[in-house]
Amino acid sequence: MLKNNILYIIMNLFEKGAGFLLLPLYSAYLSPADIGVISLMSLLITMVSTFSSSIATTTITRFYYSPD
Repeated sequence: MLKNNILYIIMNLFEKGAGFLLLPLYSAYLSPADIGVISLMSLLITMVSTFSSSIATTTITRFYYSPD
């Protein structure tokens, strides 16, 4: 189990590091307006996924415990 946790941590750090290292490349090829659009789309996707997972969890719990 410890091996799986270490692998998860390494992959998570690799993902974050890759995004950080690609930042100069993004800023060289994209205009500030393009970066703003990407940022807004990322925010929208995060919000939608958060709300949809919350709604799904609530719905599943409600119907699981409701009497037939």
